[in-house]
Amino acid sequence: MTEAPQAPEHVKDSSFAALSGRTGEIVGAQVIHYVLTGSTMDDTSRLASEGAPEGLVVLADSQAAGRGRHGRAWVSWPGEDLLLSVVFRPRPSYVHQLLMLAALAAADTAENVTGVHPSIKWPNDVRIGGRKLCGVIAETRQGTLLSGSVRPGEAAASSSDTLITVVGIGLNVNLDPPGAISSGKHEATSMATSLRAIAGGSVSRLATFTLLLKHMDRLYARLVRGDSLVPEWSSRLETIGSDVSVTVGSPPGPDRVVHGRAEGVDEVGRLLVRDSTGRLWPMSAGEVTLQSPL
Repeated sequence: MTEAPQAPEHVKDSSFAALSGRTGEIVGAQVIHYVLTGSTMDDTSRLASEGAPEGLVVLADSQAAGRGRHGRAWVSWPGEDLLLSVVFRPRPSYVHQLLMLAALAAADTAENVTGVHPSIKWPNDVRIGGRKLCGVIAETRQGTLLSGSVRPGEAAASSSDTLITVVGIGLNVNLDPPGAISSGKHEATSMATSLRAIAGGSVSRLATFTLLLKHMDRLYARLVRGDSLVPEWSSRLETIGSDVSVTVGSPPGPDRVVHGRAEGVDEVGRLLVRDSTGRLWPMSAGEVTLQSPL
Protein backbone atom coordinates (compact mmCIF):
# COMPACT_ATOMS: atom_id res chain seq x y z
CA MET A 1 0.00 0.00 0.00
CA THR A 2 1.29 3.51 -0.81
CA GLU A 3 -0.76 5.35 1.80
CA ALA A 4 1.35 6.40 4.78
CA PRO A 5 0.25 5.08 8.19
CA GLN A 6 -1.65 7.63 10.22
CA ALA A 7 -1.61 8.16 13.95
CA PRO A 8 -3.99 5.88 15.87
CA GLU A 9 -7.42 7.32 16.58
CA HIS A 10 -8.99 6.05 19.81
CA VAL A 11 -12.68 5.27 20.08
CA LYS A 12 -14.11 6.80 23.25
CA ASP A 13 -16.55 4.70 25.32
CA SER A 14 -16.16 1.87 22.83
CA SER A 15 -18.23 -1.28 23.28
CA PHE A 16 -15.15 -3.20 22.17
CA ALA A 17 -12.89 -1.59 24.77
CA ALA A 18 -15.59 -2.17 27.41
CA LEU A 19 -14.90 -5.91 27.05
CA SER A 20 -11.57 -5.50 28.85
CA GLY A 21 -11.24 -8.19 31.51
CA ARG A 22 -14.61 -9.76 30.69
CA THR A 23 -13.88 -12.47 28.13
CA GLY A 24 -11.58 -14.83 30.05
CA GLU A 25 -8.64 -15.21 32.39
CA ILE A 26 -5.94 -13.91 30.03
CA VAL A 27 -6.97 -13.04 26.47
CA GLY A 28 -8.86 -9.74 26.55
CA ALA A 29 -7.35 -8.60 29.84
CA GLN A 30 -7.20 -5.18 28.17
CA VAL A 31 -8.81 -4.16 24.87
CA ILE A 32 -7.78 -1.06 22.94
CA HIS A 33 -9.94 -0.01 19.99
CA TYR A 34 -8.78 2.31 17.21
CA VAL A 35 -10.86 3.79 14.41
CA LEU A 36 -7.73 3.86 12.25
CA THR A 37 -4.15 2.84 12.74
CA GLY A 38 -1.16 1.88 10.66
CA SER A 39 -0.90 -1.74 11.81
CA THR A 40 -2.29 -3.44 14.92
CA MET A 41 0.79 -5.68 14.85
CA ASP A 42 3.08 -2.67 15.20
CA ASP A 43 0.90 -1.06 17.87
CA THR A 44 0.70 -4.24 19.93
CA SER A 45 4.41 -4.97 19.63
CA ARG A 46 5.23 -1.48 20.90
CA LEU A 47 2.81 -1.76 23.80
CA ALA A 48 4.23 -5.17 24.72
CA SER A 49 7.73 -3.68 24.81
CA GLU A 50 6.40 -0.99 27.14
CA GLY A 51 5.06 -3.59 29.58
CA ALA A 52 1.51 -4.22 28.38
CA PRO A 53 -0.09 -7.22 30.10
CA GLU A 54 -0.35 -10.62 28.51
CA GLY A 55 -3.72 -10.86 26.80
CA LEU A 56 -3.77 -7.24 25.63
CA VAL A 57 -5.81 -6.96 22.42
CA VAL A 58 -5.52 -4.10 19.92
CA LEU A 59 -8.45 -3.90 17.51
CA ALA A 60 -8.84 -1.49 14.59
CA ASP A 61 -11.75 -0.64 12.31
CA SER A 62 -9.25 0.15 9.56
CA GLN A 63 -5.51 -0.18 8.96
CA ALA A 64 -3.40 1.92 6.62
CA ALA A 65 -0.62 -0.68 6.52
CA GLY A 66 -2.11 -3.98 7.66
CA ARG A 67 -0.03 -6.98 6.71
CA GLY A 68 -0.33 -10.72 6.33
CA ARG A 69 2.24 -13.43 5.75
CA HIS A 70 5.28 -12.83 3.53
CA GLY A 71 4.78 -9.05 3.81
CA ARG A 72 1.53 -9.02 1.86
CA ALA A 73 -1.03 -6.29 2.52
CA TRP A 74 -4.21 -7.37 4.32
CA VAL A 75 -7.26 -6.04 2.47
CA SER A 76 -10.28 -4.82 4.42
CA TRP A 77 -12.62 -1.84 4.40
CA PRO A 78 -13.49 0.34 7.40
CA GLY A 79 -15.79 -1.21 9.96
CA GLU A 80 -16.47 -4.42 8.03
CA ASP A 81 -14.18 -7.02 9.59
CA LEU A 82 -12.08 -7.89 12.64
CA LEU A 83 -8.48 -6.71 12.50
CA LEU A 84 -6.70 -7.40 15.76
CA SER A 85 -3.48 -8.41 17.47
CA VAL A 86 -2.90 -10.07 20.85
CA VAL A 87 0.08 -10.10 23.25
CA PHE A 88 1.27 -13.44 24.61
CA ARG A 89 4.19 -14.13 26.90
CA PRO A 90 4.50 -17.87 26.23
CA ARG A 91 6.92 -20.52 27.37
CA PRO A 92 9.16 -21.95 24.63
CA SER A 93 7.42 -25.33 24.99
CA TYR A 94 4.24 -24.07 23.36
CA VAL A 95 5.16 -20.90 21.47
CA HIS A 96 4.97 -22.80 18.16
CA GLN A 97 1.30 -23.60 18.83
CA LEU A 98 0.10 -19.99 19.00
CA LEU A 99 -0.58 -19.89 15.26
CA MET A 100 -2.60 -23.07 15.68
CA LEU A 101 -4.48 -21.49 18.58
CA ALA A 102 -5.45 -18.44 16.52
CA ALA A 103 -6.56 -20.47 13.51
CA LEU A 104 -8.58 -22.86 15.69
CA ALA A 105 -10.22 -20.00 17.61
CA ALA A 106 -11.22 -18.32 14.34
CA ALA A 107 -12.55 -21.61 12.94
CA ASP A 108 -14.56 -22.32 16.10
CA THR A 109 -15.95 -18.77 16.05
CA ALA A 110 -16.97 -19.07 12.40
CA GLU A 111 -18.66 -22.38 13.08
CA ASN A 112 -20.60 -20.88 15.99
CA VAL A 113 -21.78 -17.99 13.82
CA THR A 114 -22.59 -19.85 10.59
CA GLY A 115 -23.09 -23.50 11.53
CA VAL A 116 -20.59 -24.43 8.81
CA HIS A 117 -17.41 -26.38 9.62
CA PRO A 118 -14.34 -24.46 8.34
CA SER A 119 -11.10 -26.11 7.33
CA ILE A 120 -7.52 -24.87 7.67
CA LYS A 121 -5.07 -24.68 4.81
CA TRP A 122 -1.66 -25.34 6.34
CA PRO A 123 -0.41 -23.57 8.24
CA ASN A 124 -2.84 -20.79 9.10
CA ASP A 125 -5.54 -19.92 6.55
CA VAL A 126 -9.08 -20.61 7.73
CA ARG A 127 -11.25 -21.45 4.73
CA ILE A 128 -14.79 -22.39 3.80
CA GLY A 129 -15.58 -23.81 0.38
CA GLY A 130 -12.02 -23.22 -0.78
CA ARG A 131 -12.22 -19.48 -0.06
CA LYS A 132 -10.21 -17.67 2.58
CA LEU A 133 -12.15 -16.49 5.62
CA CYS A 134 -9.32 -15.65 7.99
CA GLY A 135 -5.56 -15.36 8.11
CA VAL A 136 -3.24 -15.29 11.12
CA ILE A 137 0.38 -14.35 11.64
CA ALA A 138 2.72 -14.43 14.64
CA GLU A 139 5.91 -12.56 15.47
CA THR A 140 8.07 -13.68 18.40
CA ARG A 141 11.05 -12.04 20.06
CA GLN A 142 12.87 -12.00 23.37
CA GLY A 143 11.28 -9.98 26.15
CA THR A 144 11.48 -9.49 29.89
CA LEU A 145 9.67 -11.61 32.46
CA LEU A 146 7.28 -9.27 34.21
CA SER A 147 6.27 -9.45 37.86
CA GLY A 148 3.24 -11.69 38.24
CA SER A 149 3.58 -13.19 34.77
CA VAL A 150 4.10 -16.76 36.00
CA ARG A 151 0.75 -18.48 35.65
CA PRO A 152 -0.69 -21.22 37.85
CA GLY A 153 0.81 -24.59 37.01
CA GLU A 154 3.96 -23.12 35.46
CA ALA A 155 7.45 -22.87 36.85
CA ALA A 156 9.21 -19.53 36.87
CA ALA A 157 11.85 -19.00 34.21
CA SER A 158 15.46 -19.40 35.30
CA SER A 159 16.31 -15.91 34.08
CA SER A 160 14.55 -12.61 33.53
CA ASP A 161 14.31 -13.26 29.79
CA THR A 162 11.19 -14.70 28.26
CA LEU A 163 9.36 -14.55 24.95
CA ILE A 164 6.89 -12.01 23.61
CA THR A 165 4.64 -13.22 20.80
CA VAL A 166 2.22 -10.94 19.00
CA VAL A 167 -0.48 -12.84 17.12
CA GLY A 168 -2.42 -11.03 14.41
CA ILE A 169 -5.83 -12.09 13.11
CA GLY A 170 -7.76 -10.81 10.12
CA LEU A 171 -11.27 -12.30 10.10
CA ASN A 172 -13.67 -11.36 7.29
CA VAL A 173 -16.98 -10.61 8.99
CA ASN A 174 -19.02 -8.41 6.65
CA LEU A 175 -16.74 -8.27 3.62
CA ASP A 176 -18.75 -8.49 0.39
CA PRO A 177 -16.40 -10.22 -2.09
CA PRO A 178 -18.69 -9.83 -5.16
CA GLY A 179 -19.11 -6.13 -4.45
CA ALA A 180 -15.40 -5.69 -3.91
CA ILE A 181 -14.61 -7.40 -7.20
CA SER A 182 -17.16 -5.43 -9.25
CA SER A 183 -15.84 -2.13 -7.92
CA GLY A 184 -12.26 -3.15 -8.62
CA LYS A 185 -11.09 -2.77 -5.03
CA HIS A 186 -8.63 -5.65 -5.01
CA GLU A 187 -8.21 -8.85 -6.95
CA ALA A 188 -7.43 -10.78 -3.74
CA THR A 189 -11.10 -10.64 -2.77
CA SER A 190 -11.91 -13.07 -5.59
CA MET A 191 -10.55 -15.84 -3.36
CA ALA A 192 -12.15 -14.54 -0.16
CA THR A 193 -15.34 -15.20 1.72
CA SER A 194 -16.87 -13.79 4.89
CA LEU A 195 -19.21 -14.71 7.72
CA ARG A 196 -21.84 -12.50 6.10
CA ALA A 197 -21.54 -14.32 2.76
CA ILE A 198 -21.89 -17.70 4.46
CA ALA A 199 -24.62 -16.71 6.94
CA GLY A 200 -26.63 -14.84 4.32
CA GLY A 201 -26.92 -11.60 6.25
CA SER A 202 -25.05 -8.96 8.24
CA VAL A 203 -23.10 -10.28 11.25
CA SER A 204 -22.35 -8.39 14.48
CA ARG A 205 -18.65 -7.57 14.75
CA LEU A 206 -18.96 -7.09 18.51
CA ALA A 207 -20.58 -10.48 19.09
CA THR A 208 -18.05 -12.16 16.80
CA PHE A 209 -15.17 -10.42 18.56
CA THR A 210 -16.46 -11.55 21.95
CA LEU A 211 -16.70 -15.17 20.77
CA LEU A 212 -13.22 -15.04 19.25
CA LEU A 213 -11.60 -13.81 22.47
CA LYS A 214 -13.40 -16.45 24.53
CA HIS A 215 -12.20 -19.22 22.21
CA MET A 216 -8.64 -17.86 22.27
CA ASP A 217 -8.65 -17.69 26.05
CA ARG A 218 -10.03 -21.23 26.34
CA LEU A 219 -7.39 -22.64 24.02
CA TYR A 220 -4.58 -20.69 25.67
CA ALA A 221 -5.58 -22.07 29.06
CA ARG A 222 -5.12 -25.54 27.57
CA LEU A 223 -1.61 -24.68 26.40
CA VAL A 224 -0.68 -23.31 29.81
CA ARG A 225 -1.89 -26.58 31.38
CA GLY A 226 0.38 -28.54 29.07
CA ASP A 227 -2.20 -29.78 26.54
CA SER A 228 -1.33 -29.97 22.86
CA LEU A 229 -3.49 -28.34 20.20
CA VAL A 230 -1.81 -30.27 17.38
CA PRO A 231 -4.42 -33.10 17.14
CA GLU A 232 -7.37 -30.67 17.00
CA TRP A 233 -5.58 -28.37 14.57
CA SER A 234 -4.46 -31.20 12.28
CA SER A 235 -7.99 -32.63 12.19
CA ARG A 236 -9.09 -29.44 10.37
CA LEU A 237 -6.22 -29.41 7.87
CA GLU A 238 -7.56 -29.71 4.35
CA THR A 239 -3.96 -29.98 3.12
CA ILE A 240 -3.35 -33.49 4.44
CA GLY A 241 -3.80 -36.14 1.77
CA SER A 242 -3.47 -33.65 -1.09
CA ASP A 243 -0.76 -33.33 -3.72
CA VAL A 244 0.96 -30.03 -2.97
CA SER A 245 3.73 -27.70 -4.01
CA VAL A 246 5.44 -25.95 -1.09
CA THR A 247 7.43 -22.83 -1.94
CA VAL A 248 10.11 -22.02 0.64
CA GLY A 249 11.45 -18.47 0.59
CA SER A 250 10.06 -15.39 -1.13
CA PRO A 251 9.24 -15.12 -4.83
CA PRO A 252 10.46 -14.38 -7.43
CA GLY A 253 13.51 -16.37 -6.34
CA PRO A 254 12.37 -18.93 -3.73
CA ASP A 255 14.96 -21.06 -1.98
CA ARG A 256 13.20 -24.30 -2.86
CA VAL A 257 9.95 -25.70 -4.21
CA VAL A 258 8.96 -29.15 -2.94
CA HIS A 259 6.34 -31.19 -4.82
CA GLY A 260 4.71 -34.23 -3.28
CA ARG A 261 1.90 -35.68 -1.18
CA ALA A 262 1.14 -34.06 2.19
CA GLU A 263 1.04 -37.08 4.50
CA GLY A 264 0.48 -35.37 7.82
CA VAL A 265 2.09 -33.11 10.39
CA ASP A 266 4.57 -33.79 13.17
CA GLU A 267 4.37 -32.86 16.86
CA VAL A 268 5.47 -29.26 16.22
CA GLY A 269 3.16 -28.72 13.27
CA ARG A 270 5.59 -29.18 10.38
CA LEU A 271 3.94 -30.39 7.19
CA LEU A 272 5.30 -33.79 6.12
CA VAL A 273 5.56 -33.92 2.32
CA ARG A 274 6.77 -37.04 0.52
CA ASP A 275 8.20 -36.36 -2.94
CA SER A 276 8.28 -38.67 -5.97
CA THR A 277 11.60 -40.20 -4.88
CA GLY A 278 10.14 -41.23 -1.54
CA ARG A 279 12.00 -38.60 0.48
CA LEU A 280 10.00 -37.10 3.36
CA TRP A 281 10.33 -33.34 3.75
CA PRO A 282 9.34 -31.76 7.11
CA MET A 283 8.25 -28.26 6.09
CA SER A 284 8.26 -25.71 8.89
CA ALA A 285 7.26 -22.80 6.67
CA GLY A 286 6.28 -22.09 3.10
CA GLU A 287 3.51 -21.19 0.70
CA VAL A 288 1.33 -24.19 -0.13
CA THR A 289 -0.47 -24.70 -3.42
CA LEU A 290 -2.97 -27.55 -3.52
CA GLN A 291 -2.57 -29.62 -6.65
CA SER A 292 -5.58 -31.91 -6.22
CA PRO A 293 -9.28 -31.28 -5.59
CA LEU A 294 -10.43 -30.98 -1.98
